[in-house]
Amino acid sequence: PQAASPSFLTTIIVAEHGEHRLIAVGQILYISSNPPYVNLHVEARKHLYKGTLRALEGQLNPEQFIRIHKSCIVNLRY
Repeated sequence: PQAASPSFLTTIIVAEHGEHRLIAVGQILYISSNPPYVNLHVEARKHLYKGTLRALEGQLNPEQFIRIHKSCIVNLRY
């Protein structure tokens, strides 16, 4: 039997002004730590996400994202 391929996040839900927004993972330039949150940096703005960099790192495709520092993950496509 063939092993199932791992599934990685394609969108992340963030809360902004009482509303929930979907952020496409492919649009994230980089992710920085801002305890107890992380900042998702996209074109011209950033979004606050409640979670840890470590937890998010395990849900991202390692072929697209790499941790370059204890407080930063970058999108290799940018």
